[in-house]
Amino acid sequence: MQGSTSCLLINEKNNGTTTSTYKLHPLVMLNILDHYQRVAFNSKTDIIGCLFGEFREGGYFEIKNTIPLKFTENTTDIDVSYYKKMESLHHRVYSNDTLIGFYTISTSKTTVDKQIYQSFSDNIMKSPLVLDCTINVPQGNETVTGRLIDFKGYMNRELKFKDKVVGTLFEQVRVEYIMTDNEKLSMNYLQTNKYLQSNIVLQQTIQQLKKDLEEIGKYLQSSNKKNFELYHFLLSSFQLLKPVDDFDKTIGQHNKDLQMIVYLSHLLQQNLKINEQLTTTSHEL
Repeated sequence: MQGSTSCLLINEKNNGTTTSTYKLHPLVMLNILDHYQRVAFNSKTDIIGCLFGEFREGGYFEIKNTIPLKFTENTTDIDVSYYKKMESLHHRVYSNDTLIGFYTISTSKTTVDKQIYQSFSDNIMKSPLVLDCTINVPQGNETVTGRLIDFKGYMNRELKFKDKVVGTLFEQVRVEYIMTDNEKLSMNYLQTNKYLQSNIVLQQTIQQLKKDLEEIGKYLQSSNKKNFELYHFLLSSFQLLKPVDDFDKTIGQHNKDLQMIVYLSHLLQQNLKINEQLTTTSHEL
């Protein structure tokens, strides 16, 4: 990593007085949640990504879109080649998007990470905006009653002494959302934790099933004395399962029944029409 500032300070008392504001589109929130869902359980490092948007005349930054980033292997430096590849793909679809900063995702950290900020400033963009995202992940059977994801925005200001930069001060800014009433209702509903929690439970179940299957495989491959009682138990358990052919026959029979109902209904309609025509003809005669 290239030269870094000697210190990095956080000022979170400016949230209500700063004139700057970050305004997020719903797509930004969905992209960040999707990024977290895809990598959080397998990642041992911070999760980061780029922010795209622009500065509006009303004095606020409009954040429109994001792309994910990653670190180089076993380091805290951002993988620049990966960034260039993702940016190129992004601009094929969103050619007017402008890079304005980066976001970080954490389940505990609520301040700007110095190493991430310095790596981003050195390799990608000077003086980036920072959006810190806190994901409220339930632990075990715990239920999160608040929002699934919270945002904190920061703007940096260089601290100078005798024309030399000695540090960087981050001041917290307001974070608001750009959305219609319908989008707001949808996002509030989606930010409940039940979907994320159900995914966590599903992943834990799959991991436990994989572990159990590995233990069974090791046992079957071992040279230990075979447990015939366990063998008969497993055999009887599998025999209780309904054969796949029976499922196919059941589904096929159900489809045939539906087709017969449709056929009979059409036949009845035709008979009614013929009867109506005969009745009309007889009256005319």
